[in-house]
Amino acid sequence: MRLSLSGRYISYFLILTIILGSFLIASSDKEKTTINAFNHDAYELYRSQQVNNLDELIINFDYQQLTFVPIAPPDPEYVLSQSAGLLLFTTKDFPASFITGLVPSESDNITVYPITIAEDPTTREKKVYNVYGNEIAVVAPRPDYSKDWIALDINSNLYTSGYTSDYIEDYIQYLDPARLVVTYDLILKNDLIKYLLKQANETSSDTTDSGGGGIIMMAYNGPAVTNLKFTCMEKLTNGIRLTLAYPFNLPTYPTNCYTNKIEFFTCTNLLDIWCASKAITNVSSSTNWIEWVDTEAVGTNNPIRFYFAGNADLDTDGDGLKDARERYMYHSSSTNSDTDYDGLDDYEECINRHTDPTNSDTNLPTAIISFPANTLRWVLMP
Repeated sequence: MRLSLSGRYISYFLILTIILGSFLIASSDKEKTTINAFNHDAYELYRSQQVNNLDELIINFDYQQLTFVPIAPPDPEYVLSQSAGLLLFTTKDFPASFITGLVPSESDNITVYPITIAEDPTTREKKVYNVYGNEIAVVAPRPDYSKDWIALDINSNLYTSGYTSDYIEDYIQYLDPARLVVTYDLILKNDLIKYLLKQANETSSDTTDSGGGGIIMMAYNGPAVTNLKFTCMEKLTNGIRLTLAYPFNLPTYPTNCYTNKIEFFTCTNLLDIWCASKAITNVSSSTNWIEWVDTEAVGTNNPIRFYFAGNADLDTDGDGLKDARERYMYHSSSTNSDTDYDGLDDYEECINRHTDPTNSDTNLPTAIISFPANTLRWVLMP
């Protein structure tokens, strides 16, 4: 059967329609995927933190100080450099000298303006620098400003709790706001949208369709390590989830692999590091990492928590106290069973007598008392 000329055109039209329809459907699916992958929550979060003027930028810096100064290493000479990432801003109400001093940095058609903010430890001025280190803004301290504001925010009873003057001075030094330098990447609204769309595309390319309509994220196996190492810390609704990596090599397991239990510790003060044991867990024989959720770190009762982990089986000096506990809980020696050489081993002092294993004067040695009259008895104190 031969088609007429008009019939051929109709056939060609139908084929073209099918091809075009398939293309449009594919394009539509791709567009839907991009739209669905766009992180609207992240966009709203950036919008909520947007800074519109210099004062708001400094308020954000104050927040970074309150967040990161308490977790800086306890060394008053150490200055922690911390990145605060992207920060959405508008140019309208910033000083002209600030705007003209910004230096753009562009990648994949996305422009950011790197800046650094630091507090002068002498004048207490907040100084803003561009990527070249040029000062582009200076904000004077408030008339009532005091460098102990972070210390008092953490411990409002600092001056009334009976601490020695030396302790208070050290505490304030460790929590000096000037010990933090913060870097930002300022970004405008249009470039933020480009950035989130780029993230969405990268995320979609790193995922695999499970076949049932769901998405399977690429598995995380953890980096190779030579010792215990925290690799991730995440805030959940029911606490803080920590990921801990340990030495592991599947082809040689258990050789060259960490197989002991792990003990997690927490404390709230890096000045003394007196920790509490929170969990002891086995490690996995098939991966090099485990996760533990600190469910006590919920709400405002524990605003600051520092985490440590150690080998829960190792007892180098054989005194009955694991090395990790001697280091984080008792401050005793893990290589000497009698840290203070007072004749009582560390286990006896820490567990049975509850005395200080590092101070030979705290073991309350044997004393002689008279009871009843004219009869001497030896009494061990306490």
